[in-house]
Amino acid sequence: MRAYRIAFYGSLLVLFLRTRWDDYAGVAAALYGGPFPAPGSWLPWLRRFWLLTLATSCLGLAQRLSSVLAFVLGTYLLSLDWFFGNTHHGYHLIWLCLGAWAGTAREDKSPLPLCRLLWCLVFFNAGLAKLRHSGLAFASGENFQHILLLTRAGYGGQLNGAHLLLLQHTWLAGTLAALAWLLELCAPLAFFYAGWPRAVIVLGLACLQVGASQLMFLNDFRKMAACYVFWIPWERIGLCARPPARPGAGAESAPGCGPGPPAGVTPHAPDPTAVPG
Repeated sequence: MRAYRIAFYGSLLVLFLRTRWDDYAGVAAALYGGPFPAPGSWLPWLRRFWLLTLATSCLGLAQRLSSVLAFVLGTYLLSLDWFFGNTHHGYHLIWLCLGAWAGTAREDKSPLPLCRLLWCLVFFNAGLAKLRHSGLAFASGENFQHILLLTRAGYGGQLNGAHLLLLQHTWLAGTLAALAWLLELCAPLAFFYAGWPRAVIVLGLACLQVGASQLMFLNDFRKMAACYVFWIPWERIGLCARPPARPGAGAESAPGCGPGPPAGVTPHAPDPTAVPG
């Protein structure tokens, strides 16, 4: 689990290194609608301390305490945008994964299955919400073109060639909308089925978020990249990094690589008192 811990907390540290909530410290407390204390002049220091807990969690220093502090401080910082009326897609998944690591920080428990399940449920809930509120009309090309124009007006982005292509071809816009919706509804299958179904769903949703960040100007999708590290088979990558064979080792496997001795068989060292020959 060390590789997953380093990848998760390390990527969060890099992705949030330039994210600042300092402007909220000067906003009137009356505009704050959260249950926690309103942000004050101490907010920049709280952000620095949170980044420090991400770094110590990545390095495995005081792992249980660091992961709990990263979750508690992250709960406050990641919720500031919501309580001031803004929306950031993906922050809730990051917060849930931080909670999973904080709750299973002991060595005998792995947060990996829980983080993968949360990832699947978040995407499935997004697809289910589209079904409940829009129905099958969500997959129509006209609806997707309307969404593109609304997001462009809301975020003030500039239309590029991809926007013009989708606005000119309704069938293409409808195909992309239906494919994205299908991937979201199929997200739970990635939890139960390994191999090519998992690879298709995870890579497809990654492409979906990259495309959404470009077409709908949702740059906060980039921070969700930290939650994709749970699908990378780090253990297989580690098996590829074999140490060089020692002289005279023969076909003996390196520690942690390849098959070991059969179950119940303990390898014995040569007896130094035995007479040669």
